Amino acid sequence: MTGELLREWKRDQAALLARFDSNNDGEIDVDEWNRARDAAGKEALREQVSRQAEPPTNMLIKTGDRRQPFLVSAFPQTNLASRYRNRARFSLAGTFVALAVLLWMLSVRWV
Repeated sequence: MTGELLREWKRDQAALLARFDSNNDGEIDVDEWNRARDAAGKEALREQVSRQAEPPTNMLIKTGDRRQPFLVSAFPQTNLASRYRNRARFSLAGTFVALAVLLWMLSVRWV
């Protein structure tokens, strides 16, 4: 967060110089940059504390695309995909085994 804040400040060089150029030479030296980093760190910490005080916002939005299932999980998508793929394979294999047993039973009954 500190780095993001420093990058934002660096985009506006005039404001950065006005705020941290204490010797007015038009450049930010090492000491001035260290002060800027410290200030950014303190501001980032204040922002983080204020965000922690706010209640969390959880949002779930339906995509409207019927081809995409709406799954909420604590597991990564790759783990879920492999889990469902394996279940589908075992179900298909079980279907073939049950069909083979059924055909065998029918052949024993009519022979």
